[in-house]
Amino acid sequence: MTYKEILKIFPDTEAIKVDDFDSCVIGYDYANDKLIYSMQSMIDLCLERGMEHQDALDYLNHNVWNAWVGHKTPIFNYDIKY
Repeated sequence: MTYKEILKIFPDTEAIKVDDFDSCVIGYDYANDKLIYSMQSMIDLCLERGMEHQDALDYLNHNVWNAWVGHKTPIFNYDIKY
């Protein structure tokens, strides 16, 4: 499920989104009005934008994944790969 699809289904959502990472949305927590992001997709997007892997991890950890922006802070899902 993409961010645009979520907006079509839930146009009145007040979920907080992470700027420039719309393509990394994988779901929506309706009960808590929160977007769910794929952490791996976020890393991959940073790499596509020219960041080194460790720089991407540092950036996302410091500025995104551990940021508290209120009770609607997005959910960041760790993708398990087998």
